Amino acid sequence: MNAVFEETVKLHQRMIYQYSLSLTGNHFLAEDIVQETFVTAWQKLQTEPGVENMGAWLRAITRRKVFEEFRKLNRHPLCLAEDVALRVEKIQASSEQGGDDDRLSHVLHHCFDQLAEHMRQIVSMRYGQRLSAIEIGEAVGKSQDNVNMILSRIRGKLRECMAKGLAVEP
Repeated sequence: MNAVFEETVKLHQRMIYQYSLSLTGNHFLAEDIVQETFVTAWQKLQTEPGVENMGAWLRAITRRKVFEEFRKLNRHPLCLAEDVALRVEKIQASSEQGGDDDRLSHVLHHCFDQLAEHMRQIVSMRYGQRLSAIEIGEAVGKSQDNVNMILSRIRGKLRECMAKGLAVEP
């Protein structure tokens, strides 16, 4: 691997991981997708040098890899639909070019605020405090299965709200 590509990996690895995780909802799968993304990028750069916007190009590869993986598993991405993923890419590319870098965050905060208080509390416990479903259940007096069902419903509500919020052009 050459030094330029190593720098590219260092510069974009965290962003690609976060993007992959946002699409998969699974840490281990996201890590695999990141590796596949950079292998594919390395191979393509051998024949197609001179990528204009490396971040956008890597996100596009990542998105394709995620959706290929889910097609193989006959599943759907847990967090975002493909059209929403494309919109997120557009917003991220815009922010890299000095555009509205707060848009995605604003829409997410708006959607989070639309949740009922008990749902916001469960999201905060799961993703902020990184508690397991069992620990959350103990704290709120619900079973692990019930907490998992609530989290699934919350993700669905956030997905729907994000899709609506991102569909509106800035």
